[in-house]
Amino acid sequence: MEYLSRKLGSLTADRNFKFHPRCSKLKITHLVFADDLLLFSRADLCSIMKISACFQEFSLVSGLEANPEKCSVYFSGIEDNLKYNLKYQICDFLGFKEGVLPMKYLGLPLNTKRLSYLDCSSLIGKIQNQFQFWQKNRKLSYAGKLEMIKSVILGIQTFWMSNYILPIKVLEKIDNLCSGFLWSQKIHLTSWGTICQGKEHGGLGIFAAREWNYAAAAKLLWMVHLKKDLLWIHENYLKNQNIWIIQPRVNDSWMWKKLLKVRYILVSKFGNVEGMKNTINGCCYIGKVLLSTMYRSLIQPAPRVIWHNTVLDGFLYPKHSFTLWLTCHSRLLTKDRLCRMGILNTNLSNCMLCQWQQMET
Repeated sequence: MEYLSRKLGSLTADRNFKFHPRCSKLKITHLVFADDLLLFSRADLCSIMKISACFQEFSLVSGLEANPEKCSVYFSGIEDNLKYNLKYQICDFLGFKEGVLPMKYLGLPLNTKRLSYLDCSSLIGKIQNQFQFWQKNRKLSYAGKLEMIKSVILGIQTFWMSNYILPIKVLEKIDNLCSGFLWSQKIHLTSWGTICQGKEHGGLGIFAAREWNYAAAAKLLWMVHLKKDLLWIHENYLKNQNIWIIQPRVNDSWMWKKLLKVRYILVSKFGNVEGMKNTINGCCYIGKVLLSTMYRSLIQPAPRVIWHNTVLDGFLYPKHSFTLWLTCHSRLLTKDRLCRMGILNTNLSNCMLCQWQQMET
């Protein structure tokens, strides 16, 4: 692929090759990741032929060929009177079909419009499938379910949230799915907000989806702030302006507008722009924003608890730690609680271990 990149890079010196309008300033001809390849140019047959010639030479050298069934051509900004003939000529020359947005790249939807709940259906479906598989094939304790949410589900949603600011409805759905899986769709012994607190504040260290997405957005803002000469955003949106004060324009992309909207939320959260910058900078390690630290800065912390080191000690069995954690929150389903909830008759609430003389607490 390095050879292909060099061949495509040589087009930047060819006067007959015309860049895609959004890629001309940075001279971008392609993006490549593993076997996924995006090629960019102006929609004229000469530029298309030059890109195709580079790829054909690469195919002869490497033996790798494009699969026409998996390749598509996407058009935008073409005048209506030229659209039909031009599209036909380009697709016929390449032997590829015309693609329609939204499309998927690396498992994520690419769309010109605002990301909707329907666009995120594959994310929701993937999480639901994981939960259904675990419920069907494995008998997990509360502690086991908690570990699955921490390790697997967080990884799935982080991949999306590192690239997109998801709709609030999607973030709420993710939290509802995780909460329902943890409590097996039965009685929720504690609120999801309590679970998502840090361990020193009486929680279990799970990350709430909305605040985690805001933390990922803060990381994107910081990357734009630091890498002023390396990002496509600076050429097309900032143009020597400050990321912290620039205002969205009508023709800006939906993702850029969402990012600036989160910036407003962070500014109101931390008081002002300087407070926000100092907070994000304080969450950095070797120049990189630590999402977990940024998340803790965003949530409203509960009072600290004195028992967290004892109850959530790493030397205890996770199953025992979870039971002790419920005990400290007075959330065990003892008979006195079951009576208050109307699940058990008060006549059956006495403790079996003290000869039925006291209510079980």
